[in-house]
Amino acid sequence: MKIGQRINHVKHAKYQNLKEVLDTGTITAGPFRVPGEPLHYRVKWDSLGDSIMNELPMAFLSSRKYSYELNKNNQ
Repeated sequence: MKIGQRINHVKHAKYQNLKEVLDTGTITAGPFRVPGEPLHYRVKWDSLGDSIMNELPMAFLSSRKYSYELNKNNQ
């Protein structure tokens, strides 16, 4: 992942192969190394606007229910 790329926070449906995009953002910094943790990135999420919570460093951890994917429309 690179600075300037668009990323989606995605929720996967339980029984079907459907995805719901919960939020979209732009990677603004990273990767950062945190000892014992996966790489962290700073993302400016569209839904948070100018909130103080926007652009906090975070790891892109995936599970069966949620994941992060590069936005294929605005790479």
